[in-house]
Amino acid sequence: PDPRAPVEVSGMKSSMNNNFDLGEDQFAAKSQTDPIRHAGADRPDLRPHLIESKIAGPNLPRGKVPLYCDKLFAFIDVQDRLLFYMVLAVGPGFACHIVEYGPYPEQDRGYFTARDARRTLKLKHQGEGLEGAIYAGIHALAARLKHQTWKREDEVELSLSSFVLVDEGDNGKTVQRAVREFETKGFLMTAKGMGLGPADTPVREYSRKEGEIIGDFWTCRPLPNVRGQRRLLVDTNEAKTFAAARLETPKADHGAATIYHASETHHQMLTDHLCAENRTLQSAKGREKETWKNTNRAENHLWDCFVGCIVAASTAGYKLLPKSTAAAPPPKPARRAARPRVRYI
Repeated sequence: PDPRAPVEVSGMKSSMNNNFDLGEDQFAAKSQTDPIRHAGADRPDLRPHLIESKIAGPNLPRGKVPLYCDKLFAFIDVQDRLLFYMVLAVGPGFACHIVEYGPYPEQDRGYFTARDARRTLKLKHQGEGLEGAIYAGIHALAARLKHQTWKREDEVELSLSSFVLVDEGDNGKTVQRAVREFETKGFLMTAKGMGLGPADTPVREYSRKEGEIIGDFWTCRPLPNVRGQRRLLVDTNEAKTFAAARLETPKADHGAATIYHASETHHQMLTDHLCAENRTLQSAKGREKETWKNTNRAENHLWDCFVGCIVAASTAGYKLLPKSTAAAPPPKPARRAARPRVRYI
């Protein structure tokens, strides 16, 4: 033992000191292996029956945009063997609808994993190494999304409204280069997650630096040492909690998410991805926050895509409607003061 370490007079005294040093929540979780359950801590994780209840009616098949949505956003999740993407339609009050999703390259099965995919990036772009295949795949998928249009229920054609977010993941340098060298400057932007906990300063409380934009759970900054390129840093825990709330909101209510019409079997892979992570309510420094983990290491790429689309919509200014949207009654007109009565004699 370290001779400089303080001598504890008893195990009880040692536990009391640890409780003081770590804080009650950390002490209970780490030293006692019995985490404190706070109010709301037992909020259930996303479950398949919840996702299935969000499937829209037959008037909204794949590729059709609901009448209440006015803009489209997309996100690309980068893996070594595949890319996953999603297109999300969003309207006022953060009503949103999954218009389409899938892999690149397309697969010959409705359900697969990135690990057992038969059509991979390297097979699609033969002759390229890992980095080259990812680079070529991002350009090919982004070009398709850029030139594609989707029809709304009233037959109005819509295209993507802003930049497409591309997750840097484990291939940051390759993704940054692919984004920088895409044919249309500014059409793509990289995104990088930050798993902030309750002890960390929330993004909305950051001090804004020159050239920086700060949102509710994201900040847009210039990419270090790369002139003219920007990156979106995202508090993934807060973004996932906000995204999960869109799926938990009944589909007729404000701020609800829905999914294009198809069978539950068709959406089985999407359902599994959306339900892959677990959340835990943690507290520190007087703040409570849900943190998300993929404890079973299940594939969650389409969940990342959904969260990324939500973040993209947030950067465009979409927000939830206030709880009470009823218009305040107009103020009553001020009563005119009565004229003094004059008696003529």
